[in-house]
Amino acid sequence: MNTTFELVDPNELLLEDNVRTTVDLDEGFVRSIKENGVLTAVLAHRNPEGALVVRAVQRRTFAARQAGVATVPVQVVDGDEQTSTRIIEQMVENDQREALTGPERVEAFKQLEFEGISLREITKRTGSHPTEMKAALAVSKSDVALKAMAEHEQLTLEQAAALTEFADDERAVDDLIQCAIYDPDDWDHELQRMRDARDRELQRAKLAKEYSDRGHKVWEVHPRHNEATEWMRLVGPNGPVTREELESLEGRGAFISTWGEPDVALFIATPLPDGYGHAQGMSRVDTPEVIADREAARAAT
Repeated sequence: MNTTFELVDPNELLLEDNVRTTVDLDEGFVRSIKENGVLTAVLAHRNPEGALVVRAVQRRTFAARQAGVATVPVQVVDGDEQTSTRIIEQMVENDQREALTGPERVEAFKQLEFEGISLREITKRTGSHPTEMKAALAVSKSDVALKAMAEHEQLTLEQAAALTEFADDERAVDDLIQCAIYDPDDWDHELQRMRDARDRELQRAKLAKEYSDRGHKVWEVHPRHNEATEWMRLVGPNGPVTREELESLEGRGAFISTWGEPDVALFIATPLPDGYGHAQGMSRVDTPEVIADREAARAAT
Protein backbone atom coordinates (compact mmCIF):
# COMPACT_ATOMS: atom_id res chain seq x y z
CA MET A 1 0.00 0.00 0.00
CA ASN A 2 1.48 3.35 -1.06
CA THR A 3 1.37 6.06 1.62
CA THR A 4 2.08 9.80 1.56
CA PHE A 5 1.59 12.57 4.15
CA GLU A 6 0.06 15.96 3.37
CA LEU A 7 -1.14 19.02 5.28
CA VAL A 8 -4.71 19.71 4.21
CA ASP A 9 -7.42 22.22 5.09
CA PRO A 10 -9.96 20.10 7.12
CA ASN A 11 -12.82 21.80 5.28
CA GLU A 12 -11.56 20.30 2.02
CA LEU A 13 -11.74 16.75 3.32
CA LEU A 14 -14.76 14.65 2.41
CA LEU A 15 -16.35 12.56 5.15
CA GLU A 16 -17.66 9.06 4.47
CA ASP A 17 -20.58 7.54 6.33
CA ASN A 18 -19.05 6.51 9.63
CA VAL A 19 -20.15 3.60 11.79
CA ARG A 20 -20.28 6.08 14.68
CA THR A 21 -23.72 7.62 14.46
CA THR A 22 -23.06 10.51 16.82
CA VAL A 23 -20.13 12.92 17.09
CA ASP A 24 -19.65 14.06 20.68
CA LEU A 25 -17.41 17.14 20.57
CA ASP A 26 -17.06 18.45 24.10
CA GLU A 27 -15.58 21.90 24.62
CA GLY A 28 -12.37 20.56 26.15
CA PHE A 29 -11.68 18.36 23.16
CA VAL A 30 -12.26 21.21 20.66
CA ARG A 31 -10.12 23.56 22.77
CA SER A 32 -7.28 21.01 22.81
CA ILE A 33 -7.42 20.72 19.03
CA LYS A 34 -7.39 24.52 18.69
CA GLU A 35 -4.33 24.87 20.95
CA ASN A 36 -2.34 21.83 19.86
CA GLY A 37 -3.69 20.95 16.42
CA VAL A 38 -4.49 17.43 15.26
CA LEU A 39 -1.60 15.25 16.43
CA THR A 40 -2.90 11.98 14.94
CA ALA A 41 -2.86 11.92 11.16
CA VAL A 42 -6.20 11.61 9.44
CA LEU A 43 -6.40 8.47 7.30
CA ALA A 44 -7.74 9.24 3.82
CA HIS A 45 -7.75 8.07 0.23
CA ARG A 46 -8.40 9.82 -3.05
CA ASN A 47 -11.64 9.12 -4.85
CA PRO A 48 -11.86 8.93 -8.65
CA GLU A 49 -12.30 12.73 -8.78
CA GLY A 50 -9.07 13.26 -6.82
CA ALA A 51 -10.72 14.52 -3.61
CA LEU A 52 -9.44 13.25 -0.26
CA VAL A 53 -12.00 11.08 1.53
CA VAL A 54 -11.56 10.49 5.27
CA ARG A 55 -11.60 6.86 6.36
CA ALA A 56 -10.57 7.23 10.01
CA VAL A 57 -10.13 9.99 12.62
CA GLN A 58 -13.34 11.66 11.51
CA ARG A 59 -14.01 13.00 15.01
CA ARG A 60 -10.78 14.96 14.98
CA THR A 61 -11.62 16.26 11.52
CA PHE A 62 -14.93 17.63 12.81
CA ALA A 63 -13.16 19.18 15.81
CA ALA A 64 -10.51 20.79 13.60
CA ARG A 65 -13.21 22.42 11.49
CA GLN A 66 -15.00 23.69 14.59
CA ALA A 67 -11.77 24.97 16.13
CA GLY A 68 -10.82 26.81 12.93
CA VAL A 69 -7.55 24.92 12.45
CA ALA A 70 -5.93 25.83 9.13
CA THR A 71 -4.47 22.41 8.25
CA VAL A 72 -4.38 18.87 9.57
CA PRO A 73 -1.90 16.07 8.82
CA VAL A 74 -3.36 13.53 6.44
CA GLN A 75 -2.00 10.06 5.70
CA VAL A 76 -3.04 9.38 2.11
CA VAL A 77 -3.26 5.70 1.21
CA ASP A 78 -4.22 3.79 -1.89
CA GLY A 79 -7.66 3.03 -0.48
CA ASP A 80 -9.48 -0.23 -0.82
CA GLU A 81 -12.86 1.01 -1.93
CA GLN A 82 -14.74 -1.96 -0.56
CA THR A 83 -17.39 -0.82 1.87
CA SER A 84 -16.73 -3.75 4.19
CA THR A 85 -13.06 -2.82 4.57
CA ARG A 86 -13.96 0.77 5.37
CA ILE A 87 -16.50 -0.26 8.00
CA ILE A 88 -14.10 -2.65 9.70
CA GLU A 89 -11.28 -0.09 9.76
CA GLN A 90 -13.61 2.49 11.26
CA MET A 91 -14.88 0.04 13.87
CA VAL A 92 -11.36 -0.77 15.00
CA GLU A 93 -10.26 2.87 14.97
CA ASN A 94 -13.33 4.02 16.88
CA ASP A 95 -13.07 1.23 19.46
CA GLN A 96 -9.42 2.03 20.12
CA ARG A 97 -10.34 5.65 20.78
CA GLU A 98 -13.70 5.31 22.48
CA ALA A 99 -15.88 2.21 22.60
CA LEU A 100 -18.76 2.23 20.15
CA THR A 101 -22.25 2.37 21.64
CA GLY A 102 -24.56 -0.62 21.32
CA PRO A 103 -26.64 0.91 18.49
CA GLU A 104 -23.44 1.84 16.60
CA ARG A 105 -22.15 -1.75 16.81
CA VAL A 106 -25.53 -3.03 15.65
CA GLU A 107 -25.46 -0.76 12.61
CA ALA A 108 -21.87 -1.71 11.76
CA PHE A 109 -22.52 -5.47 11.93
CA LYS A 110 -25.73 -4.99 9.95
CA GLN A 111 -23.85 -3.18 7.19
CA LEU A 112 -21.18 -5.90 7.08
CA GLU A 113 -23.81 -8.63 6.81
CA PHE A 114 -25.51 -6.66 4.02
CA GLU A 115 -22.17 -6.56 2.18
CA GLY A 116 -22.15 -10.36 2.21
CA ILE A 117 -19.40 -10.85 4.79
CA SER A 118 -19.75 -14.15 6.68
CA LEU A 119 -20.19 -14.19 10.47
CA ARG A 120 -16.88 -16.00 10.83
CA GLU A 121 -15.07 -13.40 8.73
CA ILE A 122 -16.65 -10.50 10.65
CA THR A 123 -15.54 -12.07 13.92
CA LYS A 124 -12.01 -12.60 12.67
CA ARG A 125 -11.52 -9.15 11.16
CA THR A 126 -13.15 -7.05 13.90
CA GLY A 127 -12.00 -9.06 16.91
CA SER A 128 -15.59 -9.20 18.17
CA HIS A 129 -16.89 -12.17 20.13
CA PRO A 130 -19.31 -14.36 18.11
CA THR A 131 -21.95 -14.04 20.84
CA GLU A 132 -21.82 -10.24 20.64
CA MET A 133 -22.00 -10.29 16.86
CA LYS A 134 -24.97 -12.67 16.74
CA ALA A 135 -26.76 -10.56 19.34
CA ALA A 136 -26.14 -7.41 17.30
CA LEU A 137 -27.52 -8.99 14.15
CA ALA A 138 -30.61 -10.21 16.04
CA VAL A 139 -31.17 -6.69 17.38
CA SER A 140 -30.77 -5.18 13.91
CA LYS A 141 -33.78 -7.18 12.71
CA SER A 142 -36.07 -6.20 15.59
CA ASP A 143 -37.84 -2.83 15.89
CA VAL A 144 -38.57 -3.61 19.55
CA ALA A 145 -34.91 -4.21 20.39
CA LEU A 146 -33.65 -1.24 18.38
CA LYS A 147 -36.15 1.08 20.10
CA ALA A 148 -35.16 -0.27 23.53
CA MET A 149 -31.45 0.31 22.89
CA ALA A 150 -32.07 3.81 21.59
CA GLU A 151 -34.07 4.72 24.70
CA HIS A 152 -32.02 2.85 27.32
CA GLU A 153 -28.27 3.05 26.87
CA GLN A 154 -27.76 0.75 29.87
CA LEU A 155 -28.93 -2.26 27.85
CA THR A 156 -26.22 -4.60 26.59
CA LEU A 157 -26.44 -6.16 23.16
CA GLU A 158 -27.21 -9.54 24.71
CA GLN A 159 -30.04 -8.09 26.79
CA ALA A 160 -31.51 -6.27 23.80
CA ALA A 161 -31.30 -9.47 21.75
CA ALA A 162 -33.25 -11.32 24.45
CA LEU A 163 -36.08 -8.82 24.06
CA THR A 164 -36.65 -10.09 20.51
CA GLU A 165 -37.99 -13.33 22.01
CA PHE A 166 -40.89 -11.37 23.55
CA ALA A 167 -41.53 -8.87 20.76
CA ASP A 168 -45.27 -9.65 20.80
CA ASP A 169 -45.56 -9.21 24.60
CA GLU A 170 -45.23 -5.54 25.50
CA ARG A 171 -45.53 -6.18 29.23
CA ALA A 172 -42.75 -8.78 29.22
CA VAL A 173 -40.48 -6.41 27.28
CA ASP A 174 -41.12 -3.60 29.77
CA ASP A 175 -40.48 -5.91 32.74
CA LEU A 176 -37.18 -7.12 31.27
CA ILE A 177 -36.03 -3.57 30.54
CA GLN A 178 -36.82 -2.52 34.11
CA CYS A 179 -34.90 -5.53 35.42
CA ALA A 180 -31.87 -4.72 33.24
CA ILE A 181 -31.81 -1.12 34.44
CA TYR A 182 -32.69 -1.42 38.12
CA ASP A 183 -31.81 -5.01 39.06
CA PRO A 184 -29.16 -6.22 36.58
CA ASP A 185 -27.84 -8.90 38.96
CA ASP A 186 -31.23 -10.64 38.70
CA TRP A 187 -31.36 -10.45 34.90
CA ASP A 188 -30.45 -14.08 34.15
CA HIS A 189 -32.98 -15.40 36.67
CA GLU A 190 -35.77 -13.12 35.44
CA LEU A 191 -35.10 -13.93 31.79
CA GLN A 192 -35.22 -17.68 32.48
CA ARG A 193 -38.39 -17.27 34.54
CA MET A 194 -40.08 -15.48 31.66
CA ARG A 195 -38.89 -18.07 29.15
CA ASP A 196 -40.30 -20.87 31.31
CA ALA A 197 -43.62 -19.03 31.71
CA ARG A 198 -43.81 -18.45 27.97
CA ASP A 199 -43.09 -22.11 27.24
CA ARG A 200 -45.82 -23.20 29.67
CA GLU A 201 -48.29 -20.85 28.01
CA LEU A 202 -47.38 -22.22 24.58
CA GLN A 203 -47.94 -25.76 25.85
CA ARG A 204 -51.26 -24.71 27.34
CA ALA A 205 -52.36 -23.10 24.07
CA LYS A 206 -51.40 -26.26 22.18
CA LEU A 207 -53.42 -28.45 24.55
CA ALA A 208 -56.36 -26.03 24.46
CA LYS A 209 -56.51 -26.24 20.67
CA GLU A 210 -56.20 -30.03 20.75
CA TYR A 211 -59.18 -30.42 23.11
CA SER A 212 -61.21 -27.72 21.38
CA ASP A 213 -60.73 -29.52 18.05
CA ARG A 214 -62.09 -32.67 19.76
CA GLY A 215 -65.28 -30.87 20.75
CA HIS A 216 -64.42 -29.96 24.33
CA LYS A 217 -65.29 -26.63 25.86
CA VAL A 218 -62.04 -25.20 27.28
CA TRP A 219 -62.53 -23.32 30.56
CA GLU A 220 -60.22 -20.37 31.14
CA VAL A 221 -60.71 -20.71 34.92
CA HIS A 222 -61.41 -23.82 36.97
CA PRO A 223 -65.18 -24.49 36.79
CA ARG A 224 -67.18 -24.25 40.02
CA HIS A 225 -68.87 -27.36 41.43
CA ASN A 226 -72.29 -26.17 40.20
CA GLU A 227 -70.95 -25.59 36.69
CA ALA A 228 -69.42 -28.99 35.96
CA THR A 229 -68.53 -32.41 37.38
CA GLU A 230 -65.18 -34.16 37.10
CA TRP A 231 -65.54 -37.02 34.67
CA MET A 232 -64.18 -39.63 37.12
CA ARG A 233 -67.09 -38.89 39.49
CA LEU A 234 -69.69 -39.74 36.88
CA VAL A 235 -71.64 -42.94 36.29
CA GLY A 236 -73.94 -43.71 33.43
CA PRO A 237 -76.15 -46.50 32.13
CA ASN A 238 -73.21 -48.86 31.92
CA GLY A 239 -71.47 -47.88 35.16
CA PRO A 240 -68.49 -45.55 35.67
CA VAL A 241 -67.83 -43.33 32.68
CA THR A 242 -64.78 -44.27 30.61
CA ARG A 243 -62.55 -41.90 28.68
CA GLU A 244 -63.82 -43.34 25.43
CA GLU A 245 -67.40 -42.74 26.52
CA LEU A 246 -66.56 -39.22 27.66
CA GLU A 247 -65.48 -38.28 24.13
CA SER A 248 -69.03 -38.85 22.87
CA LEU A 249 -70.90 -36.92 25.59
CA GLU A 250 -72.43 -33.49 25.17
CA GLY A 251 -71.07 -30.87 27.53
CA ARG A 252 -67.62 -32.35 27.77
CA GLY A 253 -64.91 -29.83 28.61
CA ALA A 254 -61.36 -29.32 29.87
CA PHE A 255 -59.51 -27.01 32.20
CA ILE A 256 -55.75 -26.70 31.67
CA SER A 257 -53.84 -25.50 34.71
CA THR A 258 -51.16 -22.83 34.34
CA TRP A 259 -49.27 -23.59 37.56
CA GLY A 260 -46.17 -25.65 36.90
CA GLU A 261 -46.39 -27.97 33.92
CA PRO A 262 -49.79 -27.74 32.17
CA ASP A 263 -52.18 -30.38 33.51
CA VAL A 264 -55.55 -31.27 31.96
CA ALA A 265 -58.67 -31.88 34.07
CA LEU A 266 -61.78 -33.16 32.24
CA PHE A 267 -65.38 -32.32 33.13
CA ILE A 268 -68.99 -32.66 32.04
CA ALA A 269 -70.91 -29.38 32.19
CA THR A 270 -74.14 -29.01 34.17
CA PRO A 271 -76.87 -30.08 33.48
CA LEU A 272 -75.60 -33.63 32.99
CA PRO A 273 -76.80 -35.67 30.01
CA ASP A 274 -79.85 -37.88 30.56
CA GLY A 275 -78.93 -41.11 32.29
CA TYR A 276 -75.80 -39.74 33.95
CA GLY A 277 -75.26 -38.73 37.55
CA HIS A 278 -72.75 -38.45 40.36
CA ALA A 279 -71.07 -41.57 41.68
CA GLN A 280 -72.47 -41.71 45.22
CA GLY A 281 -72.55 -45.37 46.01
CA MET A 282 -74.37 -46.22 42.77
CA SER A 283 -72.89 -48.42 40.10
CA ARG A 284 -75.02 -47.09 37.24
CA VAL A 285 -77.65 -44.50 36.35
CA ASP A 286 -80.74 -45.65 34.49
CA THR A 287 -82.01 -43.72 31.50
CA PRO A 288 -85.68 -42.63 31.41
CA GLU A 289 -86.37 -45.44 28.94
CA VAL A 290 -84.89 -48.07 31.29
CA ILE A 291 -86.92 -46.69 34.19
CA ALA A 292 -90.12 -46.76 32.11
CA ASP A 293 -89.48 -50.35 31.06
CA ARG A 294 -88.84 -51.36 34.66
CA GLU A 295 -92.04 -49.72 35.88
CA ALA A 296 -93.97 -51.40 33.10
CA ALA A 297 -92.54 -54.77 34.11
CA ARG A 298 -93.51 -54.21 37.74
CA ALA A 299 -97.05 -53.29 36.73
CA ALA A 300 -97.37 -56.45 34.70
CA THR A 301 -96.47 -58.73 37.65
